[in-house]
Amino acid sequence: MSAEGNLHNPALYAGTHPPVWQVSLEYLHLALEHPCPTSYSRGHVFKLLHHCLSMPENFDLRYRLSKTSRVEDMIGVVEALRDRMSPYHTGEKAWEPDPASEQARLPMPPWLCQPYVRIPPEEHLKKVQESQQRALQIQKQKEKQKQQQEEEEDAY
Repeated sequence: MSAEGNLHNPALYAGTHPPVWQVSLEYLHLALEHPCPTSYSRGHVFKLLHHCLSMPENFDLRYRLSKTSRVEDMIGVVEALRDRMSPYHTGEKAWEPDPASEQARLPMPPWLCQPYVRIPPEEHLKKVQESQQRALQIQKQKEKQKQQQEEEEDAY
C-alpha cells in the first residue's frame, strides 16, 4: 500500500521531505547509469514533480517533460523547474499560492516531496462530469460558429 507514496516521496521512510528536483535528478542520473525504458523514467519523474507540474506557471515544463524521449532532456526540464522554484525554497521569494488552488491545500509547499492523497471517488466523478460538460459546451459553440459561418457564406 505504500508504493504510490514511495513514488511521490522516496524519502518517505527516512522522515524527510527533500526538494523534488533533488530526488528527481538523483533518480535520472541513476537512470543514465542503469538504462530502462524512457517511459518508465518519465512516469516516475511525473510522479515526483506532480504538485509542481500541476501549477499553471509550470504547464510549459509539464508539456516539455511529456515530449521528452531522452533522460538528458528530462534532466534539463528538472533543472529548469529547480531554477524556477529555488527562490521560493530558499526564502528569496515569498510563496503565496492562490487560496483556491490545489497547492494551497497541500500540507507542505509543492516543491517538497510529500504524500499524494487521492481525491474521494465522488469528487473524481464530479470533476469528470464537469470536464465532459465543458467539452460539450465547447463542441456546441464550435457547431454554432460553423453554422453561422455557413449562413453568412450563403447570404453572399
